[in-house]
Amino acid sequence: MSEEDLRVNQWHVDEEVKKLFDLDMEWDELEVDQDELCMREIDNLEHIRRLEIDRCEYRRNKDMEARVRKQKNRWKIKSNRVKRMGRQSSVDQGLAEEVAMPYNEAQTVMTTKRGRFKKHHAKRRFERTNDILKLKKKEILKNGEGNQKIREAYDEVVKGVEHLLGDFSLDMRLEKTDVREKGDTSAFCDNCGRIFCVCKSKGEGNDGADPDDVWEESSDDGW
Repeated sequence: MSEEDLRVNQWHVDEEVKKLFDLDMEWDELEVDQDELCMREIDNLEHIRRLEIDRCEYRRNKDMEARVRKQKNRWKIKSNRVKRMGRQSSVDQGLAEEVAMPYNEAQTVMTTKRGRFKKHHAKRRFERTNDILKLKKKEILKNGEGNQKIREAYDEVVKGVEHLLGDFSLDMRLEKTDVREKGDTSAFCDNCGRIFCVCKSKGEGNDGADPDDVWEESSDDGW
C-alpha cells in the first residue's frame, strides 16, 4: 500500500511539475508581449514628440511671418489709392450703377437665403455691366469702321491710288483668271490655239515670222 501511495504521489508531483512548466512558458510569453508593448509605447511617444517639435516649428515660422508682415505694414509707404478707387463712381470704373437689393430679398433671417440673394444681386449687376459694354462696343463700331462716311472716304482713297499700286502689291493680291474663260478667242490662232502662233499658218501673233525662228523657252537650266 505504501508503494502504491508513493506512485500516486509521484504522479501528482509530475502533474504539478508539468503545470509549473506550462506556467513558466506562459510567463515568458507574457514578458515578451510586455516588452513589445513597451517598444510600441516608446515609438508612440517618440512620434508624438516629433509632432510636437514640427508643430512648434510651424508656429514659430507663422509667428515670424506675422511679425515680418506687421513690420512691413508699419514701415510701408502710405497710399490713398484704395480710397481714391472707392470714391470713383460706377461709370468711371466701367460698371453698372449699384442698385439696392429689393426689400423681399434683403429682409430675411436665413443666412443661406441671404447669401443666395446677394449672389443673384451681384449676378444681375454683372449682366447689366455686360449690356452697357455691348452698347459701348456697338457705338465705337458705328463711329469707327462702321461709319459710312469713313468707309466712303476710304474707298475713294483706294480708287485714287489703285493705278499706282496696280503693278505692285495690289496687283499681286488680285485674283488672276484665264483669258480664254471669258469666251473671247479672237487673239488666238485658229490652228495652234496660242497668242504667239508657232504653226505654219503665220498667224497674227508672230507677225509673219518663220516658225523655226520663233523663240521657245528652253527646258534646261543653262548648264
